[in-house]
Amino acid sequence: MKKKILIALAAVAVVLVCLFCFVHVWRPATCTEPRKCSICGAERGEPLGHDFTQPTCTQASVCTVCGAEGDPATGHEWLSAAQGYRICLVCGAEEGERYDYENEINCAHVALYNVGSDYMVYSAGADERCYPASTTKLVTACLALTYLDPSQVITVGNEALLVGANSSTAGLMIGYRLTVEDLLCALLVPSGNDAAYVLAYNVAVTAAGGQMSRSEYIEYFVQLMNDFAAEAGALDTHFENPDGYDDADHYTTASDMIKLTIKALEYPLIREICAMTNVSRTIASGQQVSWSSSNRLLFSSGEYYYQYATGLKTGSTPAAGSCLVATAQKGEEEYIAVIMGCASDADRYTAARKLFASVLGE
Repeated sequence: MKKKILIALAAVAVVLVCLFCFVHVWRPATCTEPRKCSICGAERGEPLGHDFTQPTCTQASVCTVCGAEGDPATGHEWLSAAQGYRICLVCGAEEGERYDYENEINCAHVALYNVGSDYMVYSAGADERCYPASTTKLVTACLALTYLDPSQVITVGNEALLVGANSSTAGLMIGYRLTVEDLLCALLVPSGNDAAYVLAYNVAVTAAGGQMSRSEYIEYFVQLMNDFAAEAGALDTHFENPDGYDDADHYTTASDMIKLTIKALEYPLIREICAMTNVSRTIASGQQVSWSSSNRLLFSSGEYYYQYATGLKTGSTPAAGSCLVATAQKGEEEYIAVIMGCASDADRYTAARKLFASVLGE
């Protein structure tokens, strides 16, 4: 009896093995081959078709499984790089005629950058070292907002006397009490070197603590500036002071200023203040202060007014010449123009208008 049971069980096992061997588990090997059994490798069926992706806008679609090419892709993702000229952001294809920047722009160091597309539309002398003058103050403003609260009240001290000869100032007097926001207005609207030193000193006291002289605190702040520049990728930039006063070791490039400006635009308060034409307010110590912007692109009644201009910072010293970091926006399109080493203020504003007009129109 036991022998018959064992024989029966063996027969069932044989049947199961046979059934297993003939049951296939199909998987798609590639989209151009028949399906293969994952157990025994047997093939059957029709090709499953292609799963196409589009690697660039000018190549055929490529199958993600086997690499076969299909229909051409659907077209270009165009950036309006200049009036009458477009460039594809995906593959670099060009359409139209380039704007004649070389003959239209008369400044030593120029860069025009599309913010949303992360695209340098035009540059000339942009990697050559130059002096930034008061465009330096954009970095000072960034550090002020990194370490200080805009509503914090600060008393102007002897650090305001550290400004160089013939500096532009906001008229701050020792003993004035202002908020950090007030000081940023004094820094960025009339380009006050005195405000730069007051902010630099207070940032350094907050960041370093301890007991140092005012000059030592300013040196500490300058190191923070250089650290900030390095973190922003502005590797050919070096600062020696918080206001941009001429110094042989205080330099940047137009390309680096694009990177630093991108960081500055991350602060809404900097955007807001740099868009102001005039500021008038009563400060915490009771004095009435009034400042006017040095950026003539913003004044609707002036000859250099540009309707899409939104800021940002001017600069001018004997070594730097006339400089301008400017922003403009039309709809969703935002651009940064950096213009350094111009012979006159008129040249920097004319250059900015032409750069912006080439991409946004008059």
